[in-house]
Amino acid sequence: MAKVKAKEQKAPVKKAAATKAAKAAKPAAAEAPSGGKAKVDRAEVLKALERAAPALAGEKTMIPAFKCFLLDGVNVLAYNGTFAVRAPCPWPVEGAAQGRLLMDLLSGSSAEAVRGTSYTENSLSFYLGKASLKLPLLTGKDVYALDLPKEGGLALPVPKDVAALLGAMSLSMGVNLHKPVHYGLTIACRPDGLDWYTTDDVSATYIKTDGDVPKDLNGKVIAIPADACDALAKLGDLLGEASWKVVPGSHLEVSHEDFWFMSRLNQASDRANLERLFGDAGSVKREVLPEGFDEVLKRTSVLLDASGDLMATGQIEKDTIRIQADTEAGDVDESLAWTYQVSKPFVFNPRLWVRVLGLARKLGFGKKLAVFSAKKPWPWRYITSVQEKV
Repeated sequence: MAKVKAKEQKAPVKKAAATKAAKAAKPAAAEAPSGGKAKVDRAEVLKALERAAPALAGEKTMIPAFKCFLLDGVNVLAYNGTFAVRAPCPWPVEGAAQGRLLMDLLSGSSAEAVRGTSYTENSLSFYLGKASLKLPLLTGKDVYALDLPKEGGLALPVPKDVAALLGAMSLSMGVNLHKPVHYGLTIACRPDGLDWYTTDDVSATYIKTDGDVPKDLNGKVIAIPADACDALAKLGDLLGEASWKVVPGSHLEVSHEDFWFMSRLNQASDRANLERLFGDAGSVKREVLPEGFDEVLKRTSVLLDASGDLMATGQIEKDTIRIQADTEAGDVDESLAWTYQVSKPFVFNPRLWVRVLGLARKLGFGKKLAVFSAKKPWPWRYITSVQEKV
C-alpha cells in the first residue's frame, strides 16, 4: 500500500487571538449605519459563518462566549470549550456576536449585501436591504473564558480520502461519555501508520492506514470526541488537503487555507482491549457477500421498521444463507446461494448490517459475532454482535 506522508503546509488563515476580539473596546472607524456605502456580499459572510457554526455551543451553556462568533476583521472563530473552527470572513467587524441570531438574520434575508456596517465596544449595526439592525456585542471579560491551546504539534499522516474514512468510522461512533472506549474516535499510532477505531455498545469499526509517523508519536493513542468528529466530517474533502497535527494528551489541529480546526482530546481508551477485539475478529473466516444480499436486508429492515420489531433470524447451511422475519407488516423468507462452510443459526439486527452495505465486500461469523470486511479503499473491518439461535 502506498504510504501517505504527513503534510507540513502552513495554513494561511490568520490567527484570531481571543484577546483581539475582546479589545474591540474603542469605536471602529467603520461607516455609520445611515451611510450605506460600505457593502459586503451577504452570501459570502454567511458562508464563512456556516463553516465556523458547528463549533457554536448550545443555548444551555453557561458561558456566553461559547455561543458567539468572534470576529477579528479577518476571520470568524467559534469555540464551544471542546473544539473550535476558524475561517476567513470578509466582514470587517471586530467583536463577539450572538452566533445563532446572526446566522438567522443573514440567512433569512434576500438582500445581496450587508451594508452600512458600524460597531462599538457594545454593539454592531448594519443594514440588510431596508432593514436596520443592531445587535449586542460581548465585551472584554465576557469573552475570555476562551482558553485556546497554542497552535502546532506533531504531523499526523492521514490519507487524502480521510473525509470518507471518517464517514466509515461513524458507523459505530459511540456517544457514551462515561466510557472512553465508547465515545468518539480512537487513533493508535504505529511507526508505519495509524489504526483507527470506533465502538459503541453493539458494533465496532477498524481501519488501517499507512504513513510515516513521527518517532515521538509511536505508541501514542489519540482520542477525539464524537461531536468534534461530526464537525470535522462537515469540512468534507478539504480535510484531505489539510495539515493534521497533534499534541498528545492535549489537542488535535487541522489547518487549511480555508479553515482552522482544533479539538481537545479525550482520555485515551485502552488500546490493548481494542486490538484484542479486532484481533479475534481478524481470525474469522470470511466469504464474498452473496449476490442480492443488500436487497434482502433492505426489505427485511423496512418490514421490521414498519412493525416496530428489531430482530430477524438467519440460517447458514452448506450452500445457502436464509433470512427470515415474521412481522405484523409482512413476512420475509428468502434464501441466497452462498458458499460458507460453517452451519450456523443466528438472530441479528438487520439495521446494523444495512449500514455497511456500501463498504462491505465479505462476511463471516465468529462466536456471537458477524464480521464484515473490505480491502479497499483501506483495510477495513466492522463487527457486530449476533445471538446464537437455540
